[in-house]
Order: sequence, then C-alpha cells, then structure tokens
Amino acid sequence: MFSDNTSFAMLPSVVPKERLEDANGALEGAIIVTNEFAGPALGALLFAHWASVPLALDAATFVLAAWLFAGIKVTSPPREKSSTRRRPDEETSGHEGDGRDRAVGGRGRQP
Repeated sequence: MFSDNTSFAMLPSVVPKERLEDANGALEGAIIVTNEFAGPALGALLFAHWASVPLALDAATFVLAAWLFAGIKVTSPPREKSSTRRRPDEETSGHEGDGRDRAVGGRGRQP
C-alpha cells in the first residue's frame, strides 16, 4: 500500500514532464497486473508446492526494492521566490503593545 503511494508521488521527480502521462499509465497498469492478477496466482502456486518459497521470494523482493530505491536520484524543483507581501493573517492588528501576547503565555497589558 505505501509503496504504491510513494511510487506515484515520486514519479514527477523521476520522469520528464512530457512523458509523465505515459509513465503514470504504465505504472498503474503494472500495479494492477501484479497486485490483482499475477501476484495472487503465482503466490498460491508457489505456496502449494513449496511453502517457504513465497516467503523467501517476498523477502528478496524487499531487498531488491531497497537497493533500487537507493539508486534513484531525485531532484527537487526550484523553489519560487517568496514575495515581500504579508498574508492577511500575518498583518498586525493596528494596536501598539509591549510585544507580549496573552496567547503565548505573556501577561500583555494589564489595565
């Protein structure tokens, strides 16, 4: 479950933008075929003949996946420059105070 989500989240970092739609379709197709069609049938066949083989094969695929993920070079997109404008929730309330706020534990102005 988590590997499926991670794969789709990581895809834009690994595939060029113009090939993203094709890559997304190929990834979805591969996940459907392995998770819903080939995987259960192959697992049942192996388990029926050699009970330890599916478990060893599962462990081996985890090791292989970790090795392959370690080799992926991910580049993050450039960050947008932040504007100097303040958001409405960051604007001051218009009153002059002593800088202490009651919400964060200061006493504020006492009448």
